[in-house]
Amino acid sequence: MAKNKIKLRRKLIDESALERHRNYGLLLQQHQRAQRRKKTKQIFIYALVVAVVTVLLLIVASFFIVKWEKERELKRNPTIPHTEIKK
Repeated sequence: MAKNKIKLRRKLIDESALERHRNYGLLLQQHQRAQRRKKTKQIFIYALVVAVVTVLLLIVASFFIVKWEKERELKRNPTIPHTEIKK
């Protein structure tokens, strides 16, 4: 093996890398917690988006239903056309 390759391998193993491998269980727990937080955040955001879209759809639907009911009522009970009152 060439001297350069040996030097490169020595540089790969430093104190922080060794410390991470010694506490692999702790590192794995931190990773799992981070993954759970990320998943929980995604679920919360998706639920919020679904709720907002549902509320908007309900508002639009109620607007059209009210409009349709008013038109239906006007067709059922035609009123006398408005006449201008002259002063």
